[in-house]
Amino acid sequence: MAVFVAANVVNVPMYDEWILSPLVLAFHAGTLHAADLWTPQGAHRSVVPTAIILGLSALDSWNVRIEALAGVAFTALGQLALWQLVRAGRPFLIASLVLYAITQSENWLWGFQLSWFLVNACALGAVALLAGENRRALRVTAAIAAALIASFSLIFGFAVWVAGAVVIVARRDRRAGIAWACAAILASAAFLWNYRTPHFENGWLGNAPSPLLDGLQFALAYLGGPLGIAGGRWLCEALGAALMVAFAFTFAGAERRAAAPWLALLAFALCAAVFEAIGRAGNGVDAALAFRYTTPSSLGWVALIGLWSTNPPRVRIAARRAIVSVAAVLFAVANVAGAYEALQLVGAQRAAFEVLRDPAAHDDEELALYINDPAMLRTAAAQLEAAHLGPYRDPTFKRPAP
Repeated sequence: MAVFVAANVVNVPMYDEWILSPLVLAFHAGTLHAADLWTPQGAHRSVVPTAIILGLSALDSWNVRIEALAGVAFTALGQLALWQLVRAGRPFLIASLVLYAITQSENWLWGFQLSWFLVNACALGAVALLAGENRRALRVTAAIAAALIASFSLIFGFAVWVAGAVVIVARRDRRAGIAWACAAILASAAFLWNYRTPHFENGWLGNAPSPLLDGLQFALAYLGGPLGIAGGRWLCEALGAALMVAFAFTFAGAERRAAAPWLALLAFALCAAVFEAIGRAGNGVDAALAFRYTTPSSLGWVALIGLWSTNPPRVRIAARRAIVSVAAVLFAVANVAGAYEALQLVGAQRAAFEVLRDPAAHDDEELALYINDPAMLRTAAAQLEAAHLGPYRDPTFKRPAP
């Protein structure tokens, strides 16, 4: 995946990444303030990923390819945590394929999205830490740190607190529970201090024709995306429901303490689906079929794989093989769709790279393909060029002669 990212990502800001350009410029000019990082970005307080991006921008004058590679690095950290949970070779390899699925192409090829992989890594890390036996105080402290990082990366990062609570309750660890609950309350209070919901959002669940039904269908489609995204909303909804049923069936015969980490990861994916449904279900259930959503929802399928490995379901071997074969085919087809999406994204990045040579020469309609505010793009591009940042860091990247 690192080779794929390095070979395909084009060093050009895209879409929401332009929001970061004033922060990058201020950081390199030495005028950045801590309050600038605390300001919400959309529905999120993306303090940690923004700080990471600014730090990475110092390495190569804001080369977004480095950000994309950081996303791969965060996934590797999550994979390391996964290894602490499931040390059996075959289940670990299958779960790793899900973690690195090309269905996440929208996130792999867009450096701005490193926050999604960071939150996944925090979820896996927190669960692995809390499930461990030795040095409990140190593990709980580190897990709280992971949950805090997730909470101030993306809003659905708060789902890590739910995941951690599942493990703590299963272990009946009262001291850890008190510390976890206090930290979660403080994190929530800090997040909500002077917080304002984004005024430009129009997909709130309350705007849906049937909020409860649409919200439920949205969440199921969200969960089914990693395997069904090539087949449309109905297949994704069916697979989301199948995931929940299969997990419940397998969990019923499992030892609760051993199964707790996998229930925690499923709870994380389900909470992420609920968060997204609240903010997007008003746009319709089809809005759940975004390739970027397969990053958090993939942990739901990782949870099923892990639970299956610790407690194989009591069905005939032939039936098990049939289920695995169908899942493998669906996963392969979904990744073909992800590869096609990757081609579209790389094409868009290359086109944007050429447009940035001289944004003033292009009208608003064309610039709107890369940002919602074309005037902002022109201004930011001129400032980046003057500061030799982003694509303008390359001395060969010049405006064409008149």
